[in-house]
Amino acid sequence: MATQHPKRHWLAVMQTLAALVGNEICAASKQPACWIVLGLGIANLLAGLLLVTTDWLPTFVALDIVCANFAFALWIVAVYLGCQPPLARCGRGIAAKAFATALVAAAMLTAAGGITVAVQLWRGTAPLDLPLYVSGLYANLGVSTVHLALLAVAMQAILDRKWLSMGVTAIVWIATNLGFDHPLLRFGAPIHPASGMNGHGPFLGSLVATGIYWTGCCILLLAAGRWAAGWRSAKGRGPAQRSLGPNAFAVVWTAAVAWAVSGGWIFHNASIGAPVEAVGNTPGDPPQPDYSRLDLDIVISPLERFLASRGTAIVVNRHNVPIPNLHFGIPRALEVVALTTTGEMEGIDETTGCHRYRLNRPLEPKETLMIEFDLRWTVIGLADMHSTPRLVENGTIVSTADVVPALGCAIGPHPFRTASPVAYRARLGTSLDQVAVTAGTLVRAWKENGWSFFEYESQGPISPFTTIHSGHYAIRREVRDEGSFEVFYHPTHRKNLDRMLDAGRAIAKRSKWGANQGLVRIVEIPDYQPFRCLGFLGICRAETGGRRGRGQAPPLRAYAADRPDDKMAAPLLPYSERGYPLNRPPPSESTPPRA
Repeated sequence: MATQHPKRHWLAVMQTLAALVGNEICAASKQPACWIVLGLGIANLLAGLLLVTTDWLPTFVALDIVCANFAFALWIVAVYLGCQPPLARCGRGIAAKAFATALVAAAMLTAAGGITVAVQLWRGTAPLDLPLYVSGLYANLGVSTVHLALLAVAMQAILDRKWLSMGVTAIVWIATNLGFDHPLLRFGAPIHPASGMNGHGPFLGSLVATGIYWTGCCILLLAAGRWAAGWRSAKGRGPAQRSLGPNAFAVVWTAAVAWAVSGGWIFHNASIGAPVEAVGNTPGDPPQPDYSRLDLDIVISPLERFLASRGTAIVVNRHNVPIPNLHFGIPRALEVVALTTTGEMEGIDETTGCHRYRLNRPLEPKETLMIEFDLRWTVIGLADMHSTPRLVENGTIVSTADVVPALGCAIGPHPFRTASPVAYRARLGTSLDQVAVTAGTLVRAWKENGWSFFEYESQGPISPFTTIHSGHYAIRREVRDEGSFEVFYHPTHRKNLDRMLDAGRAIAKRSKWGANQGLVRIVEIPDYQPFRCLGFLGICRAETGGRRGRGQAPPLRAYAADRPDDKMAAPLLPYSERGYPLNRPPPSESTPPRA
């Protein structure tokens, strides 16, 4: 008997599998329940697109609405079809059911994306970002849905009961996502938020790693379902099952290795990026001085997501008693290269990052002292669901509380929030194609050795709690009756300019700045604040709560709105790319919707 050529064997296998997949898709198209759910999901999506938003509908907001208003219908269809018995009671039948369910989910996502694009074009208010649509729909929500579908197919193959499989699938999917916080225990790849300025950039490593991990897990579950089906056949409850061929065996082993390796990598990176709880001062800690001057030299490397903060600071004792000790609160995200003053270090609290110094002699009332520091911030670990990315490729936003040692280690509001105004000077370096901006007057700007540098200096004392930005910004300058304005905005968000200027004018009107107080800067920043609920008929809200991530400073504020009585030189108004001024703290954490 002649041996079949390997290429012809593979071609025959693929033809058989394609025919089985086609049969499964035809059977799925005849399910009235799926069409009803799809119709309701499309109607709910249209309600979200037309009622939740007004006239500003950028692509990343449209993707949030798809997740909020359409994902539930997508998941129902995936579970319903995945738990239907396969038409072919064999190993290829299980594979065909998995492929067919994934293709149906992709078709539903394509329909939802087409409708969303049509609404966005009809509004004509924001440019289409097709790469972001593809990654958001298929690599983000699509991968999560496929994992749910594969879980449903595996449960049906293992249990061989349609309704029982649906129940078990729902319990596993919901219970693990609600009951666990670690990415290795929450079944399925998470749905990561997107930004118009960065896309899914900061979450790309997490997206790829968790996608590989849970895909490998699903393949192993499908192999377990194939084994269970063969075991039932051996017991006389079905047709005889062939053993796994060498190619299928290789696929299963590859999936097992990928699952183990990616799981180890995720565990390591999630551990080094885990949040650290803050601990307050011990009883009897002495009072601390205040900063009176800050001279900063900051270099931001957006692509490497690295920041170096060097500088000198002058502190003054505004208390009526001498201060024998200095305590510095250093965010755990920072590496301390150098921190020097006229004293000896007593120790470092590794839990809180509190550095304790005993001065050579106590700092007398109204006496000043110089401090020098050199700090490094490198993003390590996975971008998790409990922290808003701050060092990003485009639109980096950090505060002085992130890059300057705080005086005192007390838990609660950051000392900079209530500190007295300081003289402020900052020299900012960033990549050649970006613009860096902070509070103060721009003294000079230049390029050197492949870097762009910007030097700012305040004309008078300002709040020490201000922000530092770097991004691919276009700049628009205007002089109005309310004052002078500079808007730093993402070039593709030109149609959001009027909102930014309106916010700046509103702030100037109700503050003491006005036309005689100089310049107001409005800076657009990335916003990873997705809709975190399932929308119904366009009703949905964006939550703002959450836990603070590892080494994060307190939430940033729009200081123009928060401190209207301060006389600040060139105040900064961070402005969300979603179209609203941050006159309240944005979420310091951001937990996006999950399947």
